[in-house]
Amino acid sequence: MAKKPPALKPAQTGEIERSEEVEDGLDLRQDKALAALLLGKTNREAGRAAGAAESTVRRWRKDPLFIAAYRARRSEVVSDAIAGAQRLCKEAVDTLGELMRDTNQPGAVRTSAAKLVLDVSLKAVELEDLKTRIEALEAREEEGDDA
Repeated sequence: MAKKPPALKPAQTGEIERSEEVEDGLDLRQDKALAALLLGKTNREAGRAAGAAESTVRRWRKDPLFIAAYRARRSEVVSDAIAGAQRLCKEAVDTLGELMRDTNQPGAVRTSAAKLVLDVSLKAVELEDLKTRIEALEAREEEGDDA
């Protein structure tokens, strides 16, 4: 009878052991589930992507380490999206300006473009005013702390 070859260790097969950390203190399966969840997948779909049961993903989602990693990565995704939108702002304003000035456009289109420019501009002024007021309050607070 031929002897069975010894079982290979995970490192020899290229697999990552469950306890090996990938990022944020998560293991590979948690990392895969987290990536799926950030793409809007369900717990079941995230479990499939990670090779874990849906109930395991639900349990992970209650774990403080997993929650912190999820929030941190979601924040990165949102920050990237905001940065992308900000890069398009000048082009968007230029497009609205072109629409407003284009006499070949229907009046409703020109009016909508003008209204949007005014609304956004007024909101920006309001936010700038609030920022100035908050900074003044913080400065007064700091002066009070120094006394």
